[in-house]
Amino acid sequence: MGVAIAALLLATTPVAAAGMAKMVRYVDTSDKIIALTFDDGYSPSRAEKIVAILDQFGATATFFPYSSAADDAPSVWKGIAARFPIGNHTTTHPNLKKLSASQVFWEIDNARQVIEGITGRPMVPIFRPPYMDYNTTVQEEAYRAGFPTMALWTVDTQDALGADADTIYERAIKGQPGQIILMHAGPAPTVAALPRIMEYFRSNGYTFVNLPDMFGIPWSPQTTGSSGGPGDGGNGCETNCPDDNQLYSTGPVYVRNSPIFRAAPE
Repeated sequence: MGVAIAALLLATTPVAAAGMAKMVRYVDTSDKIIALTFDDGYSPSRAEKIVAILDQFGATATFFPYSSAADDAPSVWKGIAARFPIGNHTTTHPNLKKLSASQVFWEIDNARQVIEGITGRPMVPIFRPPYMDYNTTVQEEAYRAGFPTMALWTVDTQDALGADADTIYERAIKGQPGQIILMHAGPAPTVAALPRIMEYFRSNGYTFVNLPDMFGIPWSPQTTGSSGGPGDGGNGCETNCPDDNQLYSTGPVYVRNSPIFRAAPE
């Protein structure tokens, strides 16, 4: 049975002006859902090991490879994209605050083009800035590039900073309902810690969701036979699309979009 989230509040900055991506760090819900996310993708072999562990638990997650890394292992990322949502994490993983508006746009738009060329699938319209470095220019250019949602995170496992498996585990299990956990694909300790992390959440009654599940963004794995053009989230929605308050069936969780937003903690 799916979990009905009757009133989902995206925990983000106050409602962003039109033309600016909204920043999201968690969703405001008491339902025991947790989102695992994996950035960078510089180790395709460990990305595949992460997928194998997710499969062991029958779980989903969201991947954010930067396109230069994905381009080094196209067959791996084509396979991952057929089953898991792929978000935008730029082309070269720079600090976007140090770039001009046109450079920011290129980093995001080129990443989309490269990864869609690799996977043959539209990228989900969710952007994650490297290092959580952003400003209004980044928000504006992400929106202009077709990414109205900017997904940050609630819990940083610090795996990218050299944390060992025990530290990654202890930090990850601090996650609470509706929160987003940051990991990478990836350091070896991430792979070592992941089964324990997943077992902890599963034994405590959590359901693993991906970010489209969490945010109410239509998306489906390739195995369902869904198809669609670039920018439509892979659901073929071009006309008669659902409005902001429609319930979307997105796998194990039913999510309601909400126009109500709350400031994220700094």
